[in-house]
Amino acid sequence: MRTKESIITRQLLKTKPGEFQAAHDALDTIDKITPLLLIQCCCHNDLFHENLILEKETHHLYIIDWKTSGTNDPFFDLAYICLFHKLTPEQEIALLTAYFGHAPNPDAVQKLLLVNILVSMQCAVTQFSRIENLDEILPDTLEMPFTYANCPEELNKDDRNSDNLNYFFFKLLLNTALQKINSPNYQEAFDATSRFNQAQTQKDSATKTQRAYRAMIEARQPQGAVKPQENPDPKHPIKK
Repeated sequence: MRTKESIITRQLLKTKPGEFQAAHDALDTIDKITPLLLIQCCCHNDLFHENLILEKETHHLYIIDWKTSGTNDPFFDLAYICLFHKLTPEQEIALLTAYFGHAPNPDAVQKLLLVNILVSMQCAVTQFSRIENLDEILPDTLEMPFTYANCPEELNKDDRNSDNLNYFFFKLLLNTALQKINSPNYQEAFDATSRFNQAQTQKDSATKTQRAYRAMIEARQPQGAVKPQENPDPKHPIKK
């Protein structure tokens, strides 16, 4: 399903096919990756740095601005953290390890690669859709290297929604996505993500079945009755 911003961006890119052909082609990745998201839990959906507050004394982390929150794939929030906090591949694995509580399997790492591309492209689309007049982008902005380190001070000091600033971050986010799309693991990541999703779905299904079974057993117990002792090892029954 294409968003209004995505449709607007496609229309604008078609007006300059030669200059923005790579961007137009990259938009197809949104349609390819979005169906691979598992809608599992409540997510913030906008975890860039300005929505995270770290208290220095207690080191408590606070998350603000929940207006875009909703059910989504938790990898979406993880990818947001990777993108806007500029994590290295090693730091991305450390993030997954902290999230899962153990070292991630290779399929999880590959899924994060795909969702990183999706988040980069969606954010690039948002920036591009804010440009009011594409023909008035300054020549210096068009030609500058698009990295975080090279963002000029005049753009940082400029109006937050200026066309030049929006174009700069559009190209920065686009280039981030294209680098990952052109990586050797890109095509393989689709199969890895499908495997990960299948395993996760089976795990979630088993967990829900166990919870439903326990609820049914508890519902059948007379009020005030002592709950039966759980047997951790079916091969060695509990002695009465």
